[in-house]
Amino acid sequence: MLFRTIPPAQPCPRVYLAPDADAQVAARLRAEGHATLAALSSTPHAAGPEQNRAEAQRLGCSHILSGATCTKLD
Repeated sequence: MLFRTIPPAQPCPRVYLAPDADAQVAARLRAEGHATLAALSSTPHAAGPEQNRAEAQRLGCSHILSGATCTKLD
């Protein structure tokens, strides 16, 4: 019965880290409570913006961090 009194946990925002994502900005986002999912490519700019967007959407992310810019997905 205790479970009925505990409100469900809210999912944290998920941010896809493009290969060129700024590490300090990513760390700040994690400190603010965001979950981050890093691109697997080790070469910056290996995937274009369209591929990054598609991968972020596939992973259920709400934002993309490219460089130092975090953009909300529509």
